[in-house]
Amino acid sequence: MGLLAYFKPVPGLKAEEVRRFLQQHSPDDYQLLDVRQLGEYEQGHLPGALLIPVGILGEQMERLDPQKSTIVYCASGVRSRAASAVLLQAGFREVFNMNGGIKAWLGGVAKEDGVALLAW
Repeated sequence: MGLLAYFKPVPGLKAEEVRRFLQQHSPDDYQLLDVRQLGEYEQGHLPGALLIPVGILGEQMERLDPQKSTIVYCASGVRSRAASAVLLQAGFREVFNMNGGIKAWLGGVAKEDGVALLAW
């Protein structure tokens, strides 16, 4: 995959949209992919998530079903965006990057007096 492929737009979902998606679909209908490192995964991950660190995704891609909807996340959305691009380039049918990563899932933005504060 060429370097420019990492910069192509990929579909993204906000954490709230991922929550709704997970509630509305059977776990058999999608795959949830965590592309962080093992230590990060062990500190906490989304239930049912499969760990494949982004650095070895190419070697481990056969563990995934390219026909299932795939939601990819990392800590803040950067690595998962790159991983999403790799999956789309490989022909995966439907791939979504979780914008903001697990930090957004855990409530990464709070408001105080109308000012957005990072809260993680």
